[in-house]
Amino acid sequence: MTVSNHLTLEDVLIAIVGDDGEPSHENLVCWTRRYPKFSGQLTDFFATWAEQEEAEPGECRVATERVASLAVSHALNLLHAREMQNVNATEPQLRRLSQVARQRGLSDADLAGRCGFDEGIIVKLDRHRIVPITDIPMVGIQRLMAALSESFDRVLDLISGPPIAMSAGSLRKARGPAVLNTETFSQAIQASKLPDDKKQDWLRLPGYSSHPP
Repeated sequence: MTVSNHLTLEDVLIAIVGDDGEPSHENLVCWTRRYPKFSGQLTDFFATWAEQEEAEPGECRVATERVASLAVSHALNLLHAREMQNVNATEPQLRRLSQVARQRGLSDADLAGRCGFDEGIIVKLDRHRIVPITDIPMVGIQRLMAALSESFDRVLDLISGPPIAMSAGSLRKARGPAVLNTETFSQAIQASKLPDDKKQDWLRLPGYSSHPP
């Protein structure tokens, strides 16, 4: 069977099983030389094909329509699973509260509304400006967990760490090492735009260190 240089991986696999061949090392070498860009996928395909041949003794040769279809299907499923594993292994974990929120389709204002904060508090949490985080009431942590569908430890990781500048420009304008101001949770609440009664509700609550999850 002749094969165009413009065919997809699936086209090449179908061409291979349609050539009335077998899952031998010689055939693998032959096809990878013809299509070097698919060398990794072809290696997986031939391995899957060989395993299938061993699992079905006495069946017709792989060139039959049924077995050929199964071989292509199994191989493509295997390749897809391995590609997804590679993507998950190489995808960097989001490190900012705002990044995770946006991944969930939430703006800073949306997240603030779900947690009972104002947007300014979310910005300060995102930039690690509220220290120590153990002053934050457990209900605040729980609301962040629920809004982001993240664990307790993951939420703490997102709001902990060295303070982050509000903008790159503020760092460039600083003379010498930049000093990034931080606040306690109480100070952040008092400086927020929340109504006075909401502020008092938060200020009456102890920090989460008093309420283990």
